[in-house]
Amino acid sequence: MDMQLLAAPWYRRWWGVLIIVIGSLLVVLALVFIGLVFTIYRQVKTGTLDYSKYASSVSKVALEQAQQLDDVNTIAPTLDDDPRIGNSVNPRVTIIAFEDFQCPFCKESFPVVKEMISKYSDDMLFVYRDFPIAYIHADAQKAAEAGECADDQGKFWELHDMIYTNQERMTVDDLKQYAVQVGMSGRDFDACLDSGKYEQEVKNDLQDGYNAGVTGTPTFFINGIRVPGAIPLDVFDAIVADEIQKSLLQDIPK
Repeated sequence: MDMQLLAAPWYRRWWGVLIIVIGSLLVVLALVFIGLVFTIYRQVKTGTLDYSKYASSVSKVALEQAQQLDDVNTIAPTLDDDPRIGNSVNPRVTIIAFEDFQCPFCKESFPVVKEMISKYSDDMLFVYRDFPIAYIHADAQKAAEAGECADDQGKFWELHDMIYTNQERMTVDDLKQYAVQVGMSGRDFDACLDSGKYEQEVKNDLQDGYNAGVTGTPTFFINGIRVPGAIPLDVFDAIVADEIQKSLLQDIPK
């Protein structure tokens, strides 16, 4: 009997069975984890991830309101005094973008947005609003504040481009270096950023985004129509061209 036990395959011994059971559980857990990561990645990519579950800098009231919103009753965000570029007098298309400087999909949208601004500058107004997801992007809040400080000196878009071009380096020291590189007064910029002058304004943008149904970045409101996620250039172009055409048709006397 003892000889039979010694000759038994390892997987039929008690410790072998235990290894198989534990190994099977680990494989199942790994598959579940991979599936969860893929789901979250896909939701971030499309702008449908509910970041409000994790945000701590937005009021409870705003989060409760955001949970009640859907695609039908989503409200369009206001323009306020945020950085803008294009036709601010009589635009045929107004785009309000909620972005996070540290978001990889916002960086992916960066050249697309630049192309759209260049192509439709006479007909389009593009407004940038902050939506830093601080729980996954540690530098996003300060980068957003840096953008506001740059706007004080009329250099928002220069810093905007610099940050996205160098997204992997976004510490406070990096931001201060970028400010000087794009022609700002380093002393004034440093004082603005260090003082936290625009901390609350950035949080207000975040709250307005939640109130308007924003759950991920980037999210665009194109003439009030919410379009979440990184939009391919051809799709973005088609949407804007269609909105311009609608506006032109409205100008035709009936």
